Amino acid sequence: MESVPKYLLLLILLGFKIHAQPLKVVVKNPLGFDRNDVTAISREQLEFWLKAHDKRNFRIKMEGTEAYLPVQWTDYDQDGKYDAVLFQANVPANATVNYYIVPDSLKRKSQSQRAAYAQFSPERGEGLAWENDKVAFCIYGKSGKKSSNAAAFSSGVDLWLKKVEYSIIENWYAKSKKQPGYYHEDHGEGYDGYDLGDGRGVGGSGLFVKDSLHIPDGFSSYKIWENGPLRVTFEVKYKRWSRFWVEETKIISLDMGSNFSKFEVYFTANTKAPDYSVGISLHDNKGKARLEKEVGWARYWEPIDDSYLGEAIIMEPKIIADMVTYTDAEHDRNHLFVVTKPRDQLTYYTGFSWLKSGQVKNVEGWDILVQQQILKLNNPLEVSVLGN
Repeated sequence: MESVPKYLLLLILLGFKIHAQPLKVVVKNPLGFDRNDVTAISREQLEFWLKAHDKRNFRIKMEGTEAYLPVQWTDYDQDGKYDAVLFQANVPANATVNYYIVPDSLKRKSQSQRAAYAQFSPERGEGLAWENDKVAFCIYGKSGKKSSNAAAFSSGVDLWLKKVEYSIIENWYAKSKKQPGYYHEDHGEGYDGYDLGDGRGVGGSGLFVKDSLHIPDGFSSYKIWENGPLRVTFEVKYKRWSRFWVEETKIISLDMGSNFSKFEVYFTANTKAPDYSVGISLHDNKGKARLEKEVGWARYWEPIDDSYLGEAIIMEPKIIADMVTYTDAEHDRNHLFVVTKPRDQLTYYTGFSWLKSGQVKNVEGWDILVQQQILKLNNPLEVSVLGN
């Protein structure tokens, strides 16, 4: 039997060594404040690594540490093929941090109670709630009007106020079955104290027709695309509504570490629809609104029980037709609106911060957080993979 030539053996060993070496990932933060953002490494950046290793053994860790970070493979277009892997990068202001990818089939990724998560609850007005370590939201399905829950009356966006970083949705739903109204009182984790009613909440949409707002009922169907641990993404559809026969699909996502959900809206109409609007409920007009049309954000800071709540909408300035506050004798009709011209697709971000969560200390702190979010959207973390 002939022996393997030395040069061939050397190539085999060299190839094994190359693939066994950790793959270096460099993450750069171009902004002047610290960031802890979910970021992506594309499939193309991992092409050679994936040819040599099973993606189930993908592990990533920060330089100088041994603990593996949570990761999430994501399929942006739902074609059944993964497009990228997500991880949460912690990078100081104007700095660069190195991470390393290694194959490991033995040591598990770290597990945490802190996760992005979504859950559908048919018994609560067909509520679909989603959360991360900062905030929690809820929208309601088509039978919401039949529910005894006063919040489940419209297609608005409800807020759940949490002051803990771990997930609360599943626990609150479970306890509410045994103790009705459980989540409407603060038991130490926060509570559902936001008054949605028939309003837009924070980020609900509608059509303006001669100074009158037309809105759909709750969603008719939903599909959760991905459910954490780093990002939750789901799709909801709304049946034809208004005399324009508008059909609406929303793709909503929320990342760990962010106070803002992303809304991607696709809609069609049988005739040209009027202005499309995204609103924030002003309730009794006891708060302070700030409209910044030129830079693409609007916020409301209002009292809620014995605390305060900051809410905001962020949108590309070039697609904003107007920003207005609308007041009426009816409580649920008082709104701040960000108005766009008729279009087939619209992307915006909506979020909030509750004073008792400790995330901000006052309205000035909320304004800073909103403006930092815009800077993040315009200046994502820069990810380079070396040696792939």
